[in-house]
Amino acid sequence: MVATCLRELSYSSLRFGLYQPVKLTLHNLFQDTSTTTTTTATTKGSEPFAIKVIAAVSIGCIGSALANPTDLVKIRLQREAGHIHPSTNTYTSGLHKGAPPTYNNTFHAFYKIVQTESFAGLYKGVQATALRASLVTGAQLSTYDETKYLLKKYGVLEEGFVLHVVGSVSAGLAATTAGAPADIIKTRLLSQQKGVGGVEYKGVLDCFRKIVQQDGPLALFRGWVPSYCRIAPHFIISLPLYEQLRKGFGLGAM
Repeated sequence: MVATCLRELSYSSLRFGLYQPVKLTLHNLFQDTSTTTTTTATTKGSEPFAIKVIAAVSIGCIGSALANPTDLVKIRLQREAGHIHPSTNTYTSGLHKGAPPTYNNTFHAFYKIVQTESFAGLYKGVQATALRASLVTGAQLSTYDETKYLLKKYGVLEEGFVLHVVGSVSAGLAATTAGAPADIIKTRLLSQQKGVGGVEYKGVLDCFRKIVQQDGPLALFRGWVPSYCRIAPHFIISLPLYEQLRKGFGLGAM
């Protein structure tokens, strides 16, 4: 739980906070400001969809790279989930049944990873993490932004809670589909440990190739339904809440 909270505080804060300024900066760089300044100022979300995607992908990549240590620790601790016998201090259930816990708590995990794998060990699998975050954030924020804009443009819905929920559901569908392959790859890379013969996967491309060869292309989308069931409630809570926070601080709707 602690590692998850640390990850969300760093990663989510960066991507939510940077999306609007990065999007507007890119829009001003690539558009003719002499003809679009008024539109940009009066119609939020009217930027080209490609600009929204580029902005979301960029902040997803940067935010996840910076937060990779928390993601690594979270996955390591989740992998060791199980009941610990109080007298023997060994797992009686889970994947590490019969073995003692590798880490005592979240902060001990940070310390031990640095001690045994060096500081660079905290950034193991950062390519997969950044790839996954780029795809998920790129799909989530751009789809949410574009869905809101189109529904308002054609008079289907007005700015408000219902619009935010509809946009969140659409964002969840897009993010789950876009991020599924990278999620599988990231989890396998971050959870592997070096054995006698070395690690099973040498990198993102090697992991992708082996999954497709051994399990087929559909294996990249394994667990799509539970992933959406996890992501959808999260988006339905976080995105409307983010809108309310923006409103409360006088920033207006996204």
